[in-house]
Amino acid sequence: MFQSTDWNNGIAALEWEYHAFLEQEKIPTIWQNCCFCYGGILEKLKYSDCVQALDFQQKKTLWSGFLRDRFDYAEFEWVYQLICQNRLNDRVEWELSLHAALQDQGDTVDFAESEFKLYNGQKRPCYFNFDSHQYAQRALLKIMFPLNF
Repeated sequence: MFQSTDWNNGIAALEWEYHAFLEQEKIPTIWQNCCFCYGGILEKLKYSDCVQALDFQQKKTLWSGFLRDRFDYAEFEWVYQLICQNRLNDRVEWELSLHAALQDQGDTVDFAESEFKLYNGQKRPCYFNFDSHQYAQRALLKIMFPLNF
């Protein structure tokens, strides 16, 4: 149950099957619009700590949900905000989990001199934009292209 836990901050990132247990035990939770439910020992949970509690497989699950179904989970907003604040501690793991999700789904990325193209498993182009309202798109682009303007 507590495989994905940030013991330093007292937060666990759990599958939804454990949500009822967290509520029953009156453990503070964050769960709205999330891919996972988060429970912690502190009364007020911080989003940045929730992101730290995610393991590699959970990050990959988040990316897969976005790439396959375009779900814009709340976790992507948290990740994007941490990137913008230069506070995302495990950025390499986020990048590796993105590439693993792309590979698992048969998606491919082609890089050219001044552009890149991402194709889904059916070889259809995927379009992403920093002006999007989806934090998942913004996070994906910032992870793939860590440039500051």
